[in-house]
Amino acid sequence: MLASRHLGPLVFCTQDSDAVCDGAMPTPTGSCSVTLAVADPSGFTAEIVAEMDAALDRLPDFDVRARDAFARDIDVDGTPVAQLWAFYRDEVEDFTGDRDAFLAALHLVHLGVFPDGAWDTSEPLSLDYAIPEPITDQLLVARFRRGAEPRISWES
Repeated sequence: MLASRHLGPLVFCTQDSDAVCDGAMPTPTGSCSVTLAVADPSGFTAEIVAEMDAALDRLPDFDVRARDAFARDIDVDGTPVAQLWAFYRDEVEDFTGDRDAFLAALHLVHLGVFPDGAWDTSEPLSLDYAIPEPITDQLLVARFRRGAEPRISWES
């Protein structure tokens, strides 16, 4: 059985045609759930686990890169960050604060790891951010492809 330094023993269950392993790990803002999805569990080797763990070692760096992208995009009309900020500012009654308070309130709540393109993704790592109070189902998602800037989306 394979084990991750961050996720422990990797026990996969089948979801559709992909295999999934759920866990949790500490983050810069507390802890978050983790979903590891692989298209081919038989090809998931110790070398891939080591590469995945090396990426998870750099989670604080990915968090900084995501937050930098959020700060860069919040004032750019039409970007997912600007759209979500407008949603909070205009439609979430219990949210008070300026743009800096909005950015500071975002917490990393979920991490998706897709080392072999499971779930039809070309980005092996996705970080999901939400504002815990007031509770909504809105997320900012930062998807990372090796060597590229994060791709940001607004999801619910």
